[in-house]
Amino acid sequence: MPFNILEMLLTDRPMSISSQVVSPQSVASPVGDQARPALTISVKALEVYQHHLEICYQVGQCAFTTKVFYHDVDLEDLAVRYSDQFMRQVYCHIALVEGLKYCSIFPEIYDVTAIADGLSAASLEFFSRTYNAAYTQNKYENQISNYNGPLLYFESALGTLQPVTLNGNNPTVLTGNGGGKDSFLSMKVLEEAGIPFAAFQWARSEYGRFEYQHGLSAKIYQHVQPQNVHRVSIHDDFTDGVYTQIYFPHLKPPFTLGTPECIFAAMPILLDQEYCYLSFGNEKSSDTGNFYWAELGQEVNHQWIKTYEAECLFEAFVREHFITNHQYFSLLKPIYDYRIFKNLARYPQALPDLHSCNIDKPWCKRCAKCAYVWLNYLANFDTSIIDALFHANPFDSSDLHLYYRQMLGLEEHNAFECVGHIHESRIAMQKCAQKGLTGKVMAMFQTDVQSQVLQDWEELEQKYDQVYLEHNIPAHIFERVKAYL
Repeated sequence: MPFNILEMLLTDRPMSISSQVVSPQSVASPVGDQARPALTISVKALEVYQHHLEICYQVGQCAFTTKVFYHDVDLEDLAVRYSDQFMRQVYCHIALVEGLKYCSIFPEIYDVTAIADGLSAASLEFFSRTYNAAYTQNKYENQISNYNGPLLYFESALGTLQPVTLNGNNPTVLTGNGGGKDSFLSMKVLEEAGIPFAAFQWARSEYGRFEYQHGLSAKIYQHVQPQNVHRVSIHDDFTDGVYTQIYFPHLKPPFTLGTPECIFAAMPILLDQEYCYLSFGNEKSSDTGNFYWAELGQEVNHQWIKTYEAECLFEAFVREHFITNHQYFSLLKPIYDYRIFKNLARYPQALPDLHSCNIDKPWCKRCAKCAYVWLNYLANFDTSIIDALFHANPFDSSDLHLYYRQMLGLEEHNAFECVGHIHESRIAMQKCAQKGLTGKVMAMFQTDVQSQVLQDWEELEQKYDQVYLEHNIPAHIFERVKAYL
């Protein structure tokens, strides 16, 4: 029967659920079309091969597949070392969180019967909490505020998760490498602090050919030397957007969150190498959302998955249910983006080998992410270096004008991308103005910000140029890296 995890937790409902089915037509549609049957997504099958997983999903009458390839992990060997049952629980959670992307089309029911034996009540609560915190932007952009995620449906009993404890003698930090400034700086800080690290590369089919993506990310290794490089490639035939364009043209295209999928996809690597530490390069700037949406009664934060709150949630879940001595943290969490760009300026030689665009790698030069990084590069590096990378003036680009207005606080909300605070963008624009840079956006900044807003620029810079203590970094690691932050 359709089942909401929050309902069970509030009513002490037994975990053993009967197979009696409630008619899908009895579930209200969140998108306002009460005439259509409830939309159900379901995990139909989970197959494990020596080096990859194959997860089959059903969305209405359409079938989709997600394949997770491990370039250097033998999954059959992991089953021998940790047991089939334990590894199935890992893979069931990969399947569960990969299902988050289907919530972009607001399904009423998520049928997890096929993987229920590898999940627990805590797994379903984790899914619900993650969805409702992370998909606020999707709700806002589609103007749907009365949806709290799909009802979770399962006919067979849930399982019981029994965590393992790794050896604990491996000091290596497995560090995410997406090919951008945060990945580079995280690895550089570890390297300078003398802490051993390995790289975890992640490529998804919606961003282009795997080898091209991995090749772009590997450029970083000309400037830092990880002990090892582990690659995961995920082929997904849902997130290209064609299905939603045809069947749900009124909705925004679907998207993956990134971090929760990465954490669970990394688990076979953690287990194989006995890495206790997993680190990403999420900065303090992400802890503040884009704006507060009164209709939802919640802050909309494009970057919620990178926040300190999310970090604590993700780590606690893995520690309690999978690896008891696991520690997940973000090495850049103590600092804002302002300081990240300032620190990055120590390594101008690395700039040509970094990329940040999520649309057309390495740079599309038309999106909010490109606009933001471009602005901060100009503020912190010699202009000639940046012009050689982009071959244009972002302040004269009509494609970027609205994004700059959003980032400067002149629109309803900050840009929906991984960008810093409005004040951070204003500081960067002020620095560009002091350099004498010109363009339509600069004229707008001078007219609508400089002349209208009383701003103590020195005080602002002091706020964003500190090393803060709210983070999840293990104490012994923080003591060694703080001088390099």
